Amino acid sequence: MFDSDHHLLVLDMEFPDATHGIQAELIKGRSEPRRLRRDLNVLRDCDEKRMELTARLEDNLGHLNGSDMNVELFDDEIVNAVRRSTEEVCPVIDDIKKKEPWNDEVLDDIRAKLKSCKEGDVKHYQKMMKDRNKWLKNQYYSDLANKINTVAEARQVDKEFSMAKKYSVLRTGETTAISKTKLKNHFENHFAARTLELPEELEHPENFPHLRDKNSDINENLPNEEEVKKVLGSFKNNRSAGTDKVKTESLKYNHSASLISCLVLLLTMIWTTLKIPGKWLHSEVTCLFKKGSRLLASNY
Repeated sequence: MFDSDHHLLVLDMEFPDATHGIQAELIKGRSEPRRLRRDLNVLRDCDEKRMELTARLEDNLGHLNGSDMNVELFDDEIVNAVRRSTEEVCPVIDDIKKKEPWNDEVLDDIRAKLKSCKEGDVKHYQKMMKDRNKWLKNQYYSDLANKINTVAEARQVDKEFSMAKKYSVLRTGETTAISKTKLKNHFENHFAARTLELPEELEHPENFPHLRDKNSDINENLPNEEEVKKVLGSFKNNRSAGTDKVKTESLKYNHSASLISCLVLLLTMIWTTLKIPGKWLHSEVTCLFKKGSRLLASNY
């Protein structure tokens, strides 16, 4: 948490590996259901979905006028309407389940053939089933051994590094590589007073017209619908949502006039009252692990 010139900003930072176990226990006791992931690519690829999202936004935002709301409440109403419309239109992405070693299509095919084979082919399919089970077992333990070796190597690197610090290889020696007299003379000459020549750009600025300051025309008018549409159209896809959990595709791929009107009204309220929603000052940063020891923050 830190204080700027005008507002108090809040920054939440977490290390996933360290907090995963705690969060898993907290999620178990949550009363609200886990938010499902939505496939937002359909908004980009399908015109029908965009039109459906437009209709949903019109229904959910058409009654908002913002006249009897403050900035905080009006922002919450817009966010909830956009999220609710997106959830009604976009399908849910199924969680990718880990494939178990005994879930094998080849093995299932052999088992099906064994049930419907003739009596003379039973031993043949039983042998194929036994060989396949053996191969799956070896593959499973081979992958498990590779994971254990990877963890063991990382642990060994940490151990060797901690041991190396105990020996004189990384210690500061008692004898100096450069004498104190040479160091003293070097820094006396380095920080001695000297006359610096001004660059030509400062002596003759008339020869460099491209470096002159230009008068910038700042538009101080209230935001309008064309500006909002231009900004929404410039949003990039597949970006992480902010603390409000609204994805850029939900705002970009629709033709809702009510959404544009509400956003313009919200920006106008912020422009005139000089107050912004408190949630806009709250950011979340998740640190991703790179390599090395997971106990060091510099490795994230």
